[in-house]
Amino acid sequence: MIVLVGVLSLHLPFVTSDAEASLGFSRGPWTDEGLYTAQVRNAMRTGTLDLAESDGVIKEPLFSLFAWGVLSGVGDSLTVMRLAMLALSSVVLALLVAGPSPLSRAVLVGLPVLALSYYPFHYAHLALVEVTASLLIIAALWGVQRRLMGGGAWTFVCSALLIFLAYSMKVQFVYAAAIPPLAFVLAWGMNVGQWGVGWRRAAINVAGASGAAVAFALVFLAGWYWPNRALMSFVLGAQTSRRSSSWTQLVHSLADNLHMLATDRRLWAVWLVLLVGLGAAAVAWRAVRRTGIQRGEDARQSETERLYVALMAPPVAWVLIELHKLTLSYLPSRYFLPLVMALGLLGAAGLYAAWRWGGRSAHQAGRFQPSPWGYAGFAVLMMTLVLDGRDYANAYQRRAYAVRDAQVRLAADGQWENKLVMGPWAATLFWGSGALTKPVWKDYFNDGDAIQQLRPVAIVSEPSEDDSEGAFKASGVVLMEPPILTVKVRDWTVNVHGPSTTPAP
Repeated sequence: MIVLVGVLSLHLPFVTSDAEASLGFSRGPWTDEGLYTAQVRNAMRTGTLDLAESDGVIKEPLFSLFAWGVLSGVGDSLTVMRLAMLALSSVVLALLVAGPSPLSRAVLVGLPVLALSYYPFHYAHLALVEVTASLLIIAALWGVQRRLMGGGAWTFVCSALLIFLAYSMKVQFVYAAAIPPLAFVLAWGMNVGQWGVGWRRAAINVAGASGAAVAFALVFLAGWYWPNRALMSFVLGAQTSRRSSSWTQLVHSLADNLHMLATDRRLWAVWLVLLVGLGAAAVAWRAVRRTGIQRGEDARQSETERLYVALMAPPVAWVLIELHKLTLSYLPSRYFLPLVMALGLLGAAGLYAAWRWGGRSAHQAGRFQPSPWGYAGFAVLMMTLVLDGRDYANAYQRRAYAVRDAQVRLAADGQWENKLVMGPWAATLFWGSGALTKPVWKDYFNDGDAIQQLRPVAIVSEPSEDDSEGAFKASGVVLMEPPILTVKVRDWTVNVHGPSTTPAP
C-alpha cells in the first residue's frame, strides 16, 4: 500500500499540466481528452445525448457512462476527470498486486515498467482509457492463471467479463477477447509432458474460454452494436481504412514501427526488462524441469512446472495478440501503449520466475540462494528505476499549462454558456466554459452543410486547418480574422475565430 500511495503521489504534479511534450507525434494526447467527453458534457447541458455529433460515445460507451457519473456528480472539470481515471486505474492496480498469486507477484516486480515507465505513467493521469483497459486485461490474465492452477469454470466467466469491460471502455480492445483461448493453447504446448494426456483438459479450457468470450461479445453486439450498427459501421470502417496497411504497405509499416519502437529511448527500460526477463525465464524453466526430475516427480508434469506455465503463458499470449498493431500504417503512442505494458509484464514474469525457481541450494548453509539471474533481475529493476527517474525529472521541468490557462481564460469570459463552438480543439480548450462543442473533420463528422446549418458562435482551428483536414475550407467557410484568442500547445498554434459563414470566393 505504501508503494502504491507513493506511485499515486508522483502523478499529482502533472494532473493540471498539459500532456507531456514527448508523448507522440499526434495531437491525440492533447485533444482526445476533450473529444471523448464532449458528447457527455453537451448532454449534461442540453438534456439530450446526440450519438451522431461525434465518435466518442459510440467507441467508448462504458468510459462515457463513467465520465457522465463523475462530471455530473462532481463538476465539469478536466482535472476532476483526470483524477477520476487515475483513481480508477490505481484501484485496479492495487487489487492486482494485493493477491498471493504468481501473476500478482509479477505485477509487483513489474511496477517500474507497468506503472512508472514513461508511457504508462503519463497516460495514467490523462482522462483517457488505455491504461485502465490494459490493467483490466492483466486482471483477466489472473483468471486464466487461476484456471491453469486448478480453478473452476468460473475463471472463464471472470476473464471474459474483465475483457468485456475493457472493450466496453473502448471498442478497439475487442481483439483482447482472443487472449484467454490463446493462452490455454500455449499452456498446453508448454506442458511438454502433457501433450498426450492433457489435450482433453486443454480442449475444455479453450472451448470454455472461447464460449465465454463469444457470450459476452453477443451481449455487446445485442446491447450496443446492433442498435447503433449504422453509426458504428461508419466510424469503425472509416478508421480502419485510414489506419490499416494494404498488402503492399505491410512490410514497410512493420519495418517503420519496429524501428520507431526500438529507437525510442523512453522505451529502453521496457526493452531492458524484457530481454533480461526472457533470459531469466529460460533459466527458470531449466531449473523447474531439473527440480522435478531430482524430486522424482511424474515426468509428465511437476507441480512446479504447472505453476511456471500458469505464470508465463498468459503474458506471452497477450504479447502475441498485441503484435498485430505493428502492421498499422498509423501508430501513435496511445495505440502501442498496451503492447508496451504486455512486453513489460512478460519481462517482469520472467524475472519473478528466475527469482522463485531459478535458485540453487547451498549445501553447506542448507538454505535457498538466488541464482545469478535473480541478482541480475534486481540490478535491472534498479537501473529501470534510474531511467524512470530521469524521465520523470525531465518531464517535471518541461511541464506546460497552455491548455489549462486557455480553459481558465475562456471560462472567465462568461460569454460561452450553452453556445456552440466547433473544431477538433474546441472540446479541450472550452472545457469548463459552459460551451457546447462539436468536432469537425473533413468527410467524417460535422463538415459540409452542417457548419452552415449549426451556426457556431466560434470556430477553433489551426491556421493550416491540418487538425480538421481542411474541413472548414472545403465547406466554404472563411475564418474570421483576427482571431479572438491564439493558443500555442506544443508544436501547434490554435486560433479561436469569431463566427463566419462567408462563402469562399
